[in-house]
Amino acid sequence: MAGYIDMDRARHLMSGLDLDALLLCTPEDFFYGTGYGSLIFELYRRAPMAMALLPRGKDVEPALVVPDLDVEGARRGSRIKDVRGYPLWAERYTLDEGRNDAGNLASRLAGGLVEGGSELPEQYDRSEICGLLAGVLRDRGLSQARIGLELDFVDVNSFSLLCQANGDVEFVDSTSLMDELRCVKSEEEIEWLRKACSLTEAGIVAGGKAISEGASVALIREVLSKGVWRAAEERGLTADLSSAGGQVEVGGPEGSVDASVVKSEGAVVKFDVQVRLARYHSDVGRTYVYGSGLPAQRRLHEVLLEAHARARDTLRPGTPICDVYEAALQSIRDNGFGFYRRGHFGHSVGLDPKIEEPPFISATETRPLLPGMVLAVETPFYVYGVGMFQIEDMCLITEQGGEILSHLPRELQEAPLTPC
Repeated sequence: MAGYIDMDRARHLMSGLDLDALLLCTPEDFFYGTGYGSLIFELYRRAPMAMALLPRGKDVEPALVVPDLDVEGARRGSRIKDVRGYPLWAERYTLDEGRNDAGNLASRLAGGLVEGGSELPEQYDRSEICGLLAGVLRDRGLSQARIGLELDFVDVNSFSLLCQANGDVEFVDSTSLMDELRCVKSEEEIEWLRKACSLTEAGIVAGGKAISEGASVALIREVLSKGVWRAAEERGLTADLSSAGGQVEVGGPEGSVDASVVKSEGAVVKFDVQVRLARYHSDVGRTYVYGSGLPAQRRLHEVLLEAHARARDTLRPGTPICDVYEAALQSIRDNGFGFYRRGHFGHSVGLDPKIEEPPFISATETRPLLPGMVLAVETPFYVYGVGMFQIEDMCLITEQGGEILSHLPRELQEAPLTPC
């Protein structure tokens, strides 16, 4: 079986919840568990369009339920033998061998995906899909099993159909279990995140050079994106790069900014940038000021620098994650900002398209840091009339401590006063 999932660790976590199997239904977890990504599933993001059954028992074979257009690809990509398909609205036929001309084309088309020439569904039949799953479970003696399902993702109607078709199965929420699995990365996952981080930084550098009088957020974002793609081309990564985006925001004292346009000295440009490479997401943040910056701007950024350094100093295996939060928060308050509040100072990064995924660096997260975690550690400060400030680095937890994957300077960057 392909995929990045650590099945020994997954079985251990399943045992803790007394689960007989996991049923992976999100596009991210389906890919994580199988190594295969269904394009149409990722487009629609609806349960139960693709499901991967991963039994706890080592002697029980896994199985997939996918759209029929994905059957062969899923079998090859996942190396799972039992792949069952259901019809979609999209037709596909096979051209018989022989002459490759237009004559008698209709008579030489064969192999429609729906046997017997039956009508294709308007989209897909969820009841049919749930029935396929019932057959998979029956064949494995799991018709009365206790099965983990990401209930944060499955809508209420789909869940009802799953329960109707599998009346003796107890579905248990496994959202947190999958978060726990995915927060510790394999070496290959870490390498993708490392590369994504590098591309992100290339984009921020390019975007920073575009800051000038009259420069709009749209222009800076466009230059940033081009910088990412240019770096990907130079490093042979364009085939794996899906997107380059995130937040580019402009703020500052009155008169320095007009809507989303840099107008004069003192405008602050905050970069909070994400790149998606081989389905893995980066998250890096830096702050620029147009000109030399005002004393208040430099002061705020210095406070964030110190808080970020204190947070990084706590990044050691076994440290409760809440200690990282406390280090950053206390540093900011010790520097005279006792009113400062923040819900979290970072989060895990990986497959989630929302970028932020558990665990969060928060006051209530008591889990320890583990080797293999990759966290985006951030110290933001947003003050209307002064600017929006952000320092964010991707940090890998190793046996020795924290390895910083980001390499850009953290100091407040000064964009020269150059007209657009």
